[in-house]
Amino acid sequence: MQDDDAAQTATLTVDKAPSLPFQDVTVMDDGFAIQAQQTLNETADSLTLALRPGRYMVSGLSPSGARLRVAVELGDGDDRRITVASEQDSPHEWLADLNARNQVPRSAANVSRKVIEALGTRSLSALLEVSPVSSLSLPVGVVSYAAQGMVEDATQALDRRLGLGSRPKRSTRRPQDVSLRSYVWASDLGRWVRSDLIDRVQGEYAMDYTRLYLPPRPYVDDALRDRIHLVGSFRKDQPARFIALPLFGEGAQLVLSHSGGADSAARRFSWYLSAVDDRIDGLLQSIKGRGFEDSDAVSEEAFKVADRALHDKVHDPEAAVVATLFLLRHRRLGKRPGWVENLANWFPWSPDALAVGAWANLLFETGDQAEVLSKLAKIHHAGPPQFLAARRLLRDLLSITRSGDDWSSLPADTRQMLDRLWARLGKEMQREVSAGPFYAFTESFGTGGPSS
Repeated sequence: MQDDDAAQTATLTVDKAPSLPFQDVTVMDDGFAIQAQQTLNETADSLTLALRPGRYMVSGLSPSGARLRVAVELGDGDDRRITVASEQDSPHEWLADLNARNQVPRSAANVSRKVIEALGTRSLSALLEVSPVSSLSLPVGVVSYAAQGMVEDATQALDRRLGLGSRPKRSTRRPQDVSLRSYVWASDLGRWVRSDLIDRVQGEYAMDYTRLYLPPRPYVDDALRDRIHLVGSFRKDQPARFIALPLFGEGAQLVLSHSGGADSAARRFSWYLSAVDDRIDGLLQSIKGRGFEDSDAVSEEAFKVADRALHDKVHDPEAAVVATLFLLRHRRLGKRPGWVENLANWFPWSPDALAVGAWANLLFETGDQAEVLSKLAKIHHAGPPQFLAARRLLRDLLSITRSGDDWSSLPADTRQMLDRLWARLGKEMQREVSAGPFYAFTESFGTGGPSS
């Protein structure tokens, strides 16, 4: 006689979220017992289970470490197929992809869907025309009207701003504006200086967000291409905020979430920086996120990206750095030690490439102390690493070198250089703020730019 329980089964198939290069999925029953757990990738992109009828919870882990959960009710004979990804919760179509990765910046203002749909978006080119040179002035005060549902007032206020193009650009600024400026590291001066990179952005401005497309590396002038960059945001009576801006081969996007209101808490905004290339961004987010259930399944896809990025590093060296940091995070870098050394040698302007190169010298014995010290000296010249993972490697390298038995035998000028680099890193760490995998900091000052 056939077992009734065995006959009464349902089929559940869990697909990988399309926007993720890899995803951990877990299926639990109503007693919290795990029925299955698997790392999905582009080769094995689904998990199919035969389950007894009942209630189940399916969770999916994004590369950033964020977890989503979907409740599923299965009846006898059901055949269900699901994807663990966020539902689109915005009239802006582009948010669907960011939602799927749990990477939407938090907004401090509740601007209604009706207002957002009524006002739509405006091209950033119009705002650039009425902004000071090498600056993007965002009229955040307009959001105050939108937050109150005053569509007509918000529209008129924005139109008045954009209609001032014939007047001096500085006349269009308002105290409540957010001013965005770009900076480049000047190696000869050892500090950040203003650049015109912000003048080349594209994107859109809306009541609840501004989306900036930063130029890809191939489209940047030679004077800026082999340099490291920052974007800074300035607002009256608030500390300035800065975030590293790697020039990925396919570009990066910076999304700012606006807010309105009279009090300072309501007027805050948040931002999120990501690589336009989803696969590079997936690796980048997982550097800071937790490890995956099956590192081999993750690495299978990661090596495809790493191979492309590392072989094509002339066009996308910062993506190659991300791939290297990812492989180090998942203990697979031993398969590419020679590439890491090439990365550091080919791009001495990149403090991140130099940091991972010096670490690989120690880890895989591909170089002696002189090689490591040479890279540390170049980092002192090249500026602060752009990725937090590379900054941690630099901190550990300096700590190991300064506390080693050979410290006293090093030349005096070498010790002084390392001490200055250590002091600079400590000063930078005191001002760091959370910005995902990127180096970011805040600063209160009256000079209009970041200090070194």
